[in-house]
Amino acid sequence: MTVKVTVTSTETIKPTSPTPLHLKAHNLSCLDQLHPTIFSHVGLYYLVDESLSPPNVADILNRLKESLSKALTLFYPLAGRINIDRHSIDCNDEGLYYSEARVNCHLLDFLRKPDLDLLNDFYPCHPTKPEPFAKIYPVMIQVNVFECSGIATGLCLSHKILDGISTSSFLKGWASCSRGCFESVSPSFNAASLFPANNHLPMDSIASLGRSMIKMGNSVTRRFLFDPSALSALKSKVDMGTGIRSPSRVEAVTAFIWKCAMSVSKAKSGIRKPSVLSHAVDLRRRMVPPMEEYSMGNLLWIPSSHCGSEDEIELNSLVGKLRETITEIDADFVRKLQTGDGLSIISKNVEEMAELCSKGPVDYYGFTSWSRFGIYETDFGWGKPIWVSSHKITGSMFMNLVHMLETREGDGMEAWITLDEPEMAMLLDHQEFLEFASVDPNPLAHGARSTQPPPAAIRVCWGWVLPHLYALDRPFEGLGLVARIKRFQVRLKVDLRREAQTPSLANPGEICSVANGATPKEISRAERCVLQEYEMCHSVEMGTINASYALRATEVVYDHSAGDTVCSECGLVLESHSIDETSEWRTFANESGDYDPVRVGGPSNPLLTDGGLSTVISKPNGVTSDFLSSSLGRWRNRDPNRSLILAFKTIATMCDRLGLVATIKDRANEIYQKMEDQKSSRGKNQDVILAACLFIACRQEDKPRTIKEICSVANGVTKDEVGQANNKILKQLELDSGQLHAGDLMRRFCSHLGMNNQAVKAAQEAVLKSEEFDIRRSPVSIAAAVIYIIRQLSDNKKPLREFNTANRGGGGGGDGRVVVVVVVVAWWWWSLWWRWQRRGGMVAVVAATAWWWWWWWNGGGV
Repeated sequence: MTVKVTVTSTETIKPTSPTPLHLKAHNLSCLDQLHPTIFSHVGLYYLVDESLSPPNVADILNRLKESLSKALTLFYPLAGRINIDRHSIDCNDEGLYYSEARVNCHLLDFLRKPDLDLLNDFYPCHPTKPEPFAKIYPVMIQVNVFECSGIATGLCLSHKILDGISTSSFLKGWASCSRGCFESVSPSFNAASLFPANNHLPMDSIASLGRSMIKMGNSVTRRFLFDPSALSALKSKVDMGTGIRSPSRVEAVTAFIWKCAMSVSKAKSGIRKPSVLSHAVDLRRRMVPPMEEYSMGNLLWIPSSHCGSEDEIELNSLVGKLRETITEIDADFVRKLQTGDGLSIISKNVEEMAELCSKGPVDYYGFTSWSRFGIYETDFGWGKPIWVSSHKITGSMFMNLVHMLETREGDGMEAWITLDEPEMAMLLDHQEFLEFASVDPNPLAHGARSTQPPPAAIRVCWGWVLPHLYALDRPFEGLGLVARIKRFQVRLKVDLRREAQTPSLANPGEICSVANGATPKEISRAERCVLQEYEMCHSVEMGTINASYALRATEVVYDHSAGDTVCSECGLVLESHSIDETSEWRTFANESGDYDPVRVGGPSNPLLTDGGLSTVISKPNGVTSDFLSSSLGRWRNRDPNRSLILAFKTIATMCDRLGLVATIKDRANEIYQKMEDQKSSRGKNQDVILAACLFIACRQEDKPRTIKEICSVANGVTKDEVGQANNKILKQLELDSGQLHAGDLMRRFCSHLGMNNQAVKAAQEAVLKSEEFDIRRSPVSIAAAVIYIIRQLSDNKKPLREFNTANRGGGGGGDGRVVVVVVVVAWWWWSLWWRWQRRGGMVAVVAATAWWWWWWWNGGGV
């Protein structure tokens, strides 16, 4: 089976609160200026335990989006856009690119032997095609859902604003918001004040130097594991002498890979070329005092170590060169970099590198280490990631790069190495290298010391608990104790499944000696009794990993004070920290009587001049007129937001009638607001303009609706009017609404017909196949015809009348001409069959053909 990654939805996640005006422009630091506008990639892989809250994938995706929106309020530059000058970010709250995708395989199957080509598809922006997104979006995110409820979150992060530690800080902040710890996140964007931007940096020389480091050939990226034993052996192999600190694991692995890479380069070219190694060094910990945890920006320096063609390349010597270079980056160096000496330091560093590269061919190796960044601590509420990945570099233009990540337990190192194809082939045959490195390791196996009990211990736990619970009969049933124990059992089994794919539970006879004298018969009887007598609504099947939720309908209780939705039978919290998005009604009455002043506050709207926040003073009861009320009435008539508020209400009403999501409504409001700013909607039918804005918003948010559907909820507008207004708006605002395809309508039409997944997949494949042919019909007609044919080929056939009703409900039929498409297709097939079977009926065939072409030529079915 071919594994595919299919993007199911894309949207823009905006901050929950607008960015204050004084923070709208975020200036980059001089260290940010030195970095190119490229993406760094990181992927986090989760095996979701469905016995925990939230219980299903839909809840997880909603929780991710809601918490991301909250996090962007704090990490506000990430929701903006990089300006053309590359020196600042416009914090305009336009939002962060977010997409969701489905992967037709199990996460465990993928992790046993990760396919790096497939892994690149887990990112919203493919590593080989970063343009033009890297110059626009600070961050792009794609959440990939596997068939087994496993989740892989792929992030593309602009190196113009984020380094590795900043990436880790953003992930921690997002995860904290997902767990409800919003107050614990406090990012700092003060890098520009510590390292002010400089317009005199030698950017041309830096760009030229970067081009000289690019190689031509066929790049290959492979993964290598240095497990704890290999790291210990490497460190012991380096003899730094008496009284000198032994090398760190990063120093040992870096020097070892550098040594082997130079050996491979010499074997390939026949000569030993000078070699340059650069390694990113964090400046936060080297400042006095050290910077706080959530300090954002490229707060790093990239020094270089040189090894001449005649220099010694023993491990001791290379570790010494590396340590000497990194040791120079101290508090005094950072202090000079912050002052006026920063420009001279940068210029001198560029000149030295340029001089070295001008003397002849030089091998360049770029190293970066994400060790002890805490990325494996990123817990959104359903466990920590079981693997963190980088990406595969492909193409004919590349650099020799090494990206080092720590393993899940933190005691190993995984190196992603990119070299030229011949050099990589030699490295894979390098005996010394293979003594310490494992090639393409299994992420499930390496560096994972299990902290869970062994299989027999799970049964021992039940051997102790169940006999006593059985003897106590039912005293704890009302407290939900049994349900908690059973969920604990599922959690243990799922954790066991992560370590060894087939759980091996011991039988009762194996634990009698440690089960406080319990007999096998007593243990088995207790298990059956608990699973039968205390069967709750969220059941667990012994011996398998089955934690199916909501097996039968149960009543739930909503706790308004805590925002929790709780099962009334077992006490399981189905949803926690719910947000009440309705208006806040508060009374301020302090005396009895008919007069009860209240205050109601709605959500803010950044599209309005005052943000939608206002105070309304009502007229007291029994007062017919007074100066204040009349003055307020005149002021309201002059309210500049009055027309916008009415328009937004109309758009909200249309969205509600069509069942559209809030992002489409917000996008339509934004389009209309732009038209108002340009005074392009004055003197025109507002209902037509609003309908056209909603039509364009649906297309831009990849949730297209037909013009007929829009007209059905608008106030008496026609298709021609909406079509003309649509063209004018697109031209006026220079927008691109995209093109409607039949595949965009398939799921909605199939949903109205109640088709099963198999039929839906068949219809989607058929409509994709139809795009290969020149079918000059409207997408609605093509979708309807394909669905009808699929339904007639399936076991669950539908009459044409029911199909027409469902199609009208989906907004595609309108006047019924889509059904004519199906009838004509059926008639065409029947006529061909008649000609084949009877060798006659040519009159019917000719008549059907002529009528078909005449109807098609005159635009039928549109």
